[in-house]
Amino acid sequence: MQTIPTPHHTSVFSRTYWQTAASVFTDLRMLVIAAVFCAMRVAVDAISIHFGPDLYVTVSYLVTALGAYLYGPLMGLACGAITDTISATLFPKGGYFFPFIFIEMLGGFLFGLFLWRKKPTATNLIFSKLSVTVLCNVILNSVVLLWMYAWMGNPKTSLVFLVPRLIKNVALFPAECVLLALLFNALLPALQQLKFTRVVIGEPIRLKWYHYGIMAAMIPLAALGIWAYYTWFQ
Repeated sequence: MQTIPTPHHTSVFSRTYWQTAASVFTDLRMLVIAAVFCAMRVAVDAISIHFGPDLYVTVSYLVTALGAYLYGPLMGLACGAITDTISATLFPKGGYFFPFIFIEMLGGFLFGLFLWRKKPTATNLIFSKLSVTVLCNVILNSVVLLWMYAWMGNPKTSLVFLVPRLIKNVALFPAECVLLALLFNALLPALQQLKFTRVVIGEPIRLKWYHYGIMAAMIPLAALGIWAYYTWFQ
């Protein structure tokens, strides 16, 4: 069982933080929990909703976020690599391109970085999802897509898939944040009772006006992306 964190344990700039994050790999209880979350992640990823070629919506990020909250950023990296490999093998979504594995790994790492050993708040949840959306889904995913189609000898084709993905991630961001808050509110009391976490939860997670403001700011960006897509790429 992990020890109760002291203030310096919660700082990502602390050497103790990363030592504790690494010690999760020797904690049998955390290894079992990680294995369960990996299995859940693969199962949820299998029921994604497809809207077109190479474009789909999934709620697997909920499993990734909750798991990373329990076992931290380094185990999140490992789980991302495992789940991407298994999902690509059992439930392929088009051709396999190895660099996509780094997107899943970074997603688990970022969720752990924002949520592990910290009191869950609406701000932490929103910024954890924002970091994953921007760094993984938009930037890194775009780079890997361009790389993949360039490697296939057809770089122009990447625009057909790239722009809708950008629009999708921006448009879904508010709803994804709300679902994340609902999930944590529903499950954290039970997880604390089962002693999966010793971080004091306190009051339920509530979104305030400035949280809605952050999410609402994404809507005009999505509208601009849709306009640009139908203006230049159709």
